[in-house]
Amino acid sequence: MGIITLEPVDNWGQPVDNLGITGDNLGITGSECDKLLQVPLRPGTVAELGDTLRQGGGQAVGLQGQNSKAHWGNPRNGGLTIISTAALNRILSYEVADLVVTVEAGVKWVDLQGMLAERGQFWPVYPLYPDQATIGGMIATADGGAWRQRYGGVRDGVLGLHWVRPDGAEAKAGGRVVKNVAGYDLMKLLTGAWGTLGCITQATLRLYPLPPVTRSFLVQGADLAVLRQGLLDSALQPTAWDVLSTALVGQLGYPARVSLWLELRGTGVTVAEQVERLAVLCPGVTIKEIAPETIDQLTKILSLPGTQPQVLLKIGVLPARTVALAEYLQQIVPQAWVQLHSGVGLGRCVLAAVPANFPELVTQIREFVQPQGFVSVVAGPNIPDRWDVRGNGLSLMRRVKEQLDPQHRLNPGRWLWD
Repeated sequence: MGIITLEPVDNWGQPVDNLGITGDNLGITGSECDKLLQVPLRPGTVAELGDTLRQGGGQAVGLQGQNSKAHWGNPRNGGLTIISTAALNRILSYEVADLVVTVEAGVKWVDLQGMLAERGQFWPVYPLYPDQATIGGMIATADGGAWRQRYGGVRDGVLGLHWVRPDGAEAKAGGRVVKNVAGYDLMKLLTGAWGTLGCITQATLRLYPLPPVTRSFLVQGADLAVLRQGLLDSALQPTAWDVLSTALVGQLGYPARVSLWLELRGTGVTVAEQVERLAVLCPGVTIKEIAPETIDQLTKILSLPGTQPQVLLKIGVLPARTVALAEYLQQIVPQAWVQLHSGVGLGRCVLAAVPANFPELVTQIREFVQPQGFVSVVAGPNIPDRWDVRGNGLSLMRRVKEQLDPQHRLNPGRWLWD
């Protein structure tokens, strides 16, 4: 990690044509050229990051880690200074006995999990783009995964956060051990705020023992909604419990139909007991044991490269309606890859190509999940109301934004605020 040199403000985020790279070389022009050909500043310390923001005055900045989610959210405004936290990539402390680790925001998820696995532990969050995703980016976008059925979402796994405010000052919330996490719990405000409230610099994470045995099962039958309710009422404790669409099951290489996927993890004895219960709870249906690495396969399929035209919808629905939603999506957009976390009602819908009737399609899905659900366009064409926020929540969030970033310097236009 080297020391960066801070340039005068009027030279910030300059295009890299002075390095011999031009839009003509890449076949792009205009505003798209300006957005793509920017050199991100890469501060190597939190102090440097704070100095960078202070020296920028009121200039707007775009925040990124490894940039794996650059195609998520509203299109990034042009003319921004881009600041990357990729060089903030140290493991700051690891309390093995307390199941707690503190890392900088630029640490990659895959590197962290590899280090934790050596001690028989893991952080139970599984993001898209797992090879590139950073801890800071995952927290900023609340990018969780199927394990939330057992362990909760991203914010449930964060004990403490440090961040830099728009004025360059450092701030923190939470603590290093579970019993000390008190106060205003500001970590939850920054989780899922898309970097619009502060630049996350480090996080203290709650860990769990790595289960020695993992087994996965695909359940297919005539009435999955009834079957789902029976599993919910049972003593089974799956770590993942998802409804998968026909197209996604086919991509996994199994008979293509709407299915339930269960992942059971634990000791050999406890997992074997749960497998026996599963067979009793699901008479007359097809139960197929599949690869224990199914979660890896699912994530790889859903992690389409950001250079590819695509759609990623984040969907919320009442848990009892997850099967019905998957079956409805099968009717109106059969090519969709759908993964719905059946125990909590959240999930993803991915399309490898943008359909011609995309705005109408989003409206149809929203009408189906209402009144207690939502559909937000995380990646895809920039349609009006891409963020499905109802009630008085948006006005409250905007008041928080005015308190923490009154000049709207951080990631302007990227999320709800602008």
